[in-house]
Amino acid sequence: MALDQLLTTLGGEVGNGAPPCLPSPRDSLPLWHLLTVPERPWRERVLARLAALAPPPAQSPREALLAGDAEALAAWREELERHW
Repeated sequence: MALDQLLTTLGGEVGNGAPPCLPSPRDSLPLWHLLTVPERPWRERVLARLAALAPPPAQSPREALLAGDAEALAAWREELERHW
């Protein structure tokens, strides 16, 4: 699937033993937009990749991000936007 290819291109799968290719949180912008993928397994993979680049702030817990919580997403986006 295209998401598999994108995640591989953007640094590989988290936990596969390969070092990430992305040098900074600045490169997280394409992944940010994929957090809206409707299938939870895909969102989990995107979230893991994003968190490896720039961990979410404390007010953005993983489950809230996966559930699409607007406040949690806004807090993380605010952190990430400094790098975009």
